[in-house]
Amino acid sequence: MYFLGVGVLLLVLKYLGVAPVAELPWWQVLIPFGLAALWWAWADSSGYTKRKVMDRENARKQQRIDKQRAAMGLQGSHSGSYIKRKAIDREAARRQERTDQELARQQALLDQKREAMGFQGSKKRR
Repeated sequence: MYFLGVGVLLLVLKYLGVAPVAELPWWQVLIPFGLAALWWAWADSSGYTKRKVMDRENARKQQRIDKQRAAMGLQGSHSGSYIKRKAIDREAARRQERTDQELARQQALLDQKREAMGFQGSKKRR
């Protein structure tokens, strides 16, 4: 939408003869429209548009559920908004990834120390 807005603005300024834009060639004035078409083609082919629509639908659905729970007096631990839960899940995933990276780093250091000491590991005794 931003490309369209800029394109329309440039088109109007070119038509009205406003100084810096009036001197530009027409192909430069029409570039934002081409960029808008490319953006829409990419957004539709990559699924970006569909994901955004699904996110909005899920948020509206969760708002309706929260509103109904509030009306029934069921404001328990299950009544969080969809967006808040999504943010909490993302943060938990980030923490887990940092933890996994730290564990891998510590394991690599431990392996280096064992290798430097010539430690091959111990066999279990029965």
